[in-house]
Amino acid sequence: MRKSLFATLVLLVPFALFAQTATAAKGMDKESDLLRSLKLSDMQISQVKETQKALVAELRSDRAHLQLINAQIKVALLPSSASPDLTAVNNLIDQKAQLRAGMQKAFVSTRLKLIGIMGQDNLNALLRFRHERFVKRAAFSKNGAWAHAPAGFGGELSFG
Repeated sequence: MRKSLFATLVLLVPFALFAQTATAAKGMDKESDLLRSLKLSDMQISQVKETQKALVAELRSDRAHLQLINAQIKVALLPSSASPDLTAVNNLIDQKAQLRAGMQKAFVSTRLKLIGIMGQDNLNALLRFRHERFVKRAAFSKNGAWAHAPAGFGGELSFG
């Protein structure tokens, strides 16, 4: 019994991983198809993707730093500490504000770069596509089949 269960798992796990990779690639194909349908050149498409990758990398780093600062604030405010150092906590809060301002600047900078590459109307179409995809995924998660929201550009770049 154990051997057959183990053999089944050994066979199913690679297929499940492949299916997840194929689904992610399928989503990227849909976005690439959208970019092509907007009559963007291959060079423009590659610039759009590189700009997006750069933003995601920067935000990932900034989010990790924010989590570290939040943890430091929590430690500083623990009841076990005799007297929390208000100056140190205030400095951490200032660092958080600077990181968030930097993230907002990165969003605006990326939006302006993308407008320069593809134009405002095409960017609006891309953002609409991502928003619709995000809403579909979020609705899927409400049914209990998906535990968290996707990382990416669901609506971060749309400022009004």
